[in-house]
Amino acid sequence: MITWGDLVEGSPAAMRREAIETDFVPYVRRVFAKDAKLRSAMLVVAQYWADEADDAVHASVVFSRRNIPSWPHTCDWEGDDPSPERERCSSCGDYDLMPWDDNGSSITAFQACCREDGSQETDMRENYLPYVVACRGERDEVELFRVGGPIRAWLDGDGAAQPAAPPERDDPETRALFDLVYGAPEDDRPRQVLADHLQQRGDPLGEYLALVLAGGATDKAAVAARVRELEARHGRAWLGPLAAIAHPEHVVFGRGFPRELRVHVPDDAVAAAVRGAGAWGTVELLRFLPASRQPFSRAMTALRDVGPLDANGLSALAGLGGALRIERVHVVIEDGAMLLRLVEAALPGLRTLAVGGQGAARPVTAINPFTREEITVPGRGQTLGLDPASLDPLTRASYWKQLERLDLATSDPQTITAWLARDPARRPATMTFWPAGPGGDMNGFRLRVSGARRAVVDMPSLGAEAGLDDVGNMLRALPRSVTDIAVEPTRWYTPTEAELSALSEAAGRKVRIGRP
Repeated sequence: MITWGDLVEGSPAAMRREAIETDFVPYVRRVFAKDAKLRSAMLVVAQYWADEADDAVHASVVFSRRNIPSWPHTCDWEGDDPSPERERCSSCGDYDLMPWDDNGSSITAFQACCREDGSQETDMRENYLPYVVACRGERDEVELFRVGGPIRAWLDGDGAAQPAAPPERDDPETRALFDLVYGAPEDDRPRQVLADHLQQRGDPLGEYLALVLAGGATDKAAVAARVRELEARHGRAWLGPLAAIAHPEHVVFGRGFPRELRVHVPDDAVAAAVRGAGAWGTVELLRFLPASRQPFSRAMTALRDVGPLDANGLSALAGLGGALRIERVHVVIEDGAMLLRLVEAALPGLRTLAVGGQGAARPVTAINPFTREEITVPGRGQTLGLDPASLDPLTRASYWKQLERLDLATSDPQTITAWLARDPARRPATMTFWPAGPGGDMNGFRLRVSGARRAVVDMPSLGAEAGLDDVGNMLRALPRSVTDIAVEPTRWYTPTEAELSALSEAAGRKVRIGRP
């Protein structure tokens, strides 16, 4: 569920909330009321010229009988597809149009959530990005889940409320208790001590900590409601100096403190101001939005997953000499010099290395290997080649032998085949080929092969010429150690038996449907 928090009136984030609550949700309720079989609806947005204004922001809504609509959506203009799960959007379906101010408020509200290069000359799949999904809940209530967000965060400006001044916490005792939490982020005992201390002082963070740390509550629904209320009212203030860079739509709290952040650091001055903030001490997952500075410091004691890093970000991380216990890092390798810097970096806790690709690059056209329809996969920009030969220097890194998984953002079938056919002893136990959307989400299908070593292939990543024959050729190249092949559904798509049969025939071996 979405927690919007306190937002500045008239800010882009506040305008998005208003559009969802006053336009999208009532519209979805009306359509759901007319068709009881519909289970979900997805709002997608795009910015492009359409005989009106150069910066117009357009919206469409995809309705589905699935729990979540599949994406990309292909319009069925004739409406004669017999499939009971075929999605219909507000353009190709028999629905009234949703109220939407293309040339007015929607520009300020949603332009940051749109691709840079939309065009009326291209279709919906190439222009639009998902923003929020509405699901039919109990008693036909509408439940909202955000699946997208800003990919050009700088267009939002100051989209969040200025944090309210927290109660006085400058006394030595309170500062010491916060430092204990930041120094032991995995231990709940310092948080419980801090909760008691703050409750005695009437600080709402004390009540919040006590509620989220308490186990066995008799009225869990009431506790959860109070937690959401406190978080919405005070969450920005609890971020401390990180409120200046953390996008309000991408903050996740865990055990009373910020756990996951997506940030946009606009310049070196802001980077210097937040670099050593103690509030970093509980952040476990950190995503840098495009065009952001990438500061690192020893204050990030809990950080386990970070990226995507550019050359400056990698240098800043490497400069800490392995002080952080990062387990997963996503690096966009731009050239050979940056690859060598990654090879030499001290990453003693690294378990997963993700290489190549950022979410805001231009989209690329691909072929759905099952249906042979054209689809659009968010592009990944120009990076160093990701084939085994290009990345071979990584095998000299001190952390290579401890890697459990290597994720590659590649859309080249030959590269994928080369890695799958490589000697299992010369690659990590699990490999994943994972071009993802701007929000980092998987698109489409997954192919899982397993045996002595495993690999996961995100099917739309196979490139413009890929089809069932290409997938079959890839599978035929697998070593004998592979004992199982499965197409694994994602939240976007579940393959049919007919598609599995076609893939098995192309591969010359049995392909089954798997589960995550």
